Amino acid sequence: MVLFLQCISVIFIYTIIVLAKCKDPVQFYSDYPPKIKERIKALPMYKDKIPTSEKTYGVKIMGYYLFSFSA
Repeated sequence: MVLFLQCISVIFIYTIIVLAKCKDPVQFYSDYPPKIKERIKALPMYKDKIPTSEKTYGVKIMGYYLFSFSA
């Protein structure tokens, strides 16, 4: 029963995180192919919104810790 509740809570938290990130597609900049990355860099509206690698690594490391310690 405890395992079931942990699974449900982790799925709920993961869903909230994914839905929050879907509002701004530039957050997934590192997942795009190189040609699309170059095109995004060329657009003036996304010039200051492109995340840096330090920021992305920090968020990923935090996510790994939260996920590993929640289960």
